[in-house]
Amino acid sequence: MIKSMIFDYGTYEGETKNDLKEVKGILYYNNRNRYEGEFKNDLIEGKGILYYNNGGKYIGEFKNGKREGKGIKYYNNGDKYEGESKNDWKEGKGIYYFNDGNRYEGDIKEDLREGKGISYYSNGDKYEGQYKNDLKEGKGILYIIMALEKWEIIIKGKKSRNIFHYYPMEKLKSIIIIYNIWFNIELLSFSVWKFHSINYFILFFSYLLKKI
Repeated sequence: MIKSMIFDYGTYEGETKNDLKEVKGILYYNNRNRYEGEFKNDLIEGKGILYYNNGGKYIGEFKNGKREGKGIKYYNNGDKYEGESKNDWKEGKGIYYFNDGNRYEGDIKEDLREGKGISYYSNGDKYEGQYKNDLKEGKGILYIIMALEKWEIIIKGKKSRNIFHYYPMEKLKSIIIIYNIWFNIELLSFSVWKFHSINYFILFFSYLLKKI
């Protein structure tokens, strides 16, 4: 039966069963959000589209009135998430596209990068390794697409110990920087100087020997 019902939080228009929202309908929230899709036992459940009042939207699966399962979330700033959700969180396996061209693929927990993942940067660089609480922590490899003469990393005001190796340019297409361990630290600054000669790439291994 098709009918319209008014609630404290909004208005429902669609199919009902025993005065409960059921099968398919549209729910207009008082905050100007809008849901179009499937319902079960008076709750949003199944597949549908949730339009947010800020211009974003989520297309995918719902359970017990919350985002759960696979779906795509579009943000009003141009970001996009494709993957799994649970209890209204981004959680599980997913891909997050940033509006600056960067991209993350991997494990996500409660909207944060957690576990193993790969970050692809718009300049061609790539980080592959472990994350915790949305930060690099654990083992990982950072691939840098750039010819360098000198690479200086300052971490919380301290320099890491570096070992340099030189290889002919024709043998390498990228620079590989390997970090043995990330201790939940931030790279505060990068100083880069170009090669005096374009005939070589540097394969630069940076070992973090102790927790900073």
